[in-house]
Amino acid sequence: MIARLAADIVAVLVGIALLAFAIAADRQWLDRHFLPPFFVSRRLYVLVAAVVRVMLAILGVALALVLRPRIGRFIARVPPGGSRSGDLRRSNPQARCLGAAEISVWAGSSCRRALGAPWPVGA
Repeated sequence: MIARLAADIVAVLVGIALLAFAIAADRQWLDRHFLPPFFVSRRLYVLVAAVVRVMLAILGVALALVLRPRIGRFIARVPPGGSRSGDLRRSNPQARCLGAAEISVWAGSSCRRALGAPWPVGA
């Protein structure tokens, strides 16, 4: 029962996060965070961004309202330590490697900023 409740809460929170991102990712945000490809027109670039925003919003609402009960039932049905535990054990090293890489990039850029070194170092 607690696993199902936790899965429901996580599904709703992820759905809300996707919906909030779809609302917040406007044209100014896109211009600040992504370099536009120069082989497509600005009009097509904005159209693709709008379609992606709509799809994220639909996915967020579907996850929060439609898929949430199904995810909860699935999680409640799979026993702890069941067939899915092997999948988690195999994915754990990849998750740790990704976390270590993120920390090293963050620490490296913080040290370079503190020392006043140019980015990238050696350029």
